[in-house]
Amino acid sequence: MIPFKRPFYWIVNFLLHSNYFRESLWETSKDIFCQNNYIPTNKLSLHSIPAQYKCSTENSKNEIAPVFVTARFRSGSTFFWQLFRNIDGTTTYYEPLNENRWYLHNEVKPQIDPTHLGVKDYHKEYYGMSYLDKWFRYEWSYRYLFMDEKHYDPNLYNYINALIVGASGIPVLQFNRMDFRLAWLKANFPKAKIVHLYRNPREQWMSIQRDGGVVPLEYKLSPSSNLALFDTLHWARDLRHVFPFLELDNEIHPYALHYFIWRLSYSFGKCYADYSIAYEDIITEFRETFGRLLDDLGINGVDINLLLPLNRGRVRNSWQEYAPVLWFEEIETKCDRILKTYFSEI
Repeated sequence: MIPFKRPFYWIVNFLLHSNYFRESLWETSKDIFCQNNYIPTNKLSLHSIPAQYKCSTENSKNEIAPVFVTARFRSGSTFFWQLFRNIDGTTTYYEPLNENRWYLHNEVKPQIDPTHLGVKDYHKEYYGMSYLDKWFRYEWSYRYLFMDEKHYDPNLYNYINALIVGASGIPVLQFNRMDFRLAWLKANFPKAKIVHLYRNPREQWMSIQRDGGVVPLEYKLSPSSNLALFDTLHWARDLRHVFPFLELDNEIHPYALHYFIWRLSYSFGKCYADYSIAYEDIITEFRETFGRLLDDLGINGVDINLLLPLNRGRVRNSWQEYAPVLWFEEIETKCDRILKTYFSEI
């Protein structure tokens, strides 16, 4: 074994001093060690530049305020996107952070989700924008899902800003991966209007089970759990660095994890969004709810009657066929108790 020590030590020493190795190690582990590290700036404020050093010319461009839509998966966000897409004078982008990278699908059409009624494509607004790939990062879909005002991500800023600049008319960006990044979004795009869409968590639970099949009532989570559930488990694994109760080893039912994330997402939306709208209200009171939103956003001259055919949704209560009311209430009550305790201590 001794003859092998010298080359082994040499390799270790080489790796530790290799910039490539060190950068790779940093990229793969920084979310573990740096997720909650904040710069202590409580005594520091950013002072203005002395008048004599400021530029003599000011940017007088009258910028159009973008609209950001934030929603959980399976909450009616695609329907919401369709509504804005069919309004003249807007450019509405579908899920900009989706790993499909819509801007590269100029020739091959992605498969259309059959539950997205009336959708023929997701990507026509992205035509000619392949240059976005220099900023896009796959990890936006499943890592760094929590970003506060101080989070540093120039790629994400440049990517979103390029979409805004490349839009014709009012830019509308419909996100399903921005729930816990709203503080960062609001800080970096202060002129934007944020619209928060939410849905009954029980009915949403029924919808996210679509791909992986119905989860048994007696199912218990474990670290090895690998359920589809629209990436709910991936979200929990990333967000547990911020919210420790999202661990998968507590032998809780997956609905509890879904409810935790739903309740947190709802709270972030109510806190940071300019408007919060229930999916059920859009469906049942379409003219009043969506018309009022357009007025508040300053999008005028829209004939709501032309958008009525897009309203094909129905308010369902299929969750009642999944489990008794008491089953849901018991899990939700336990989750609410944990959440109230957590937020009272931070």
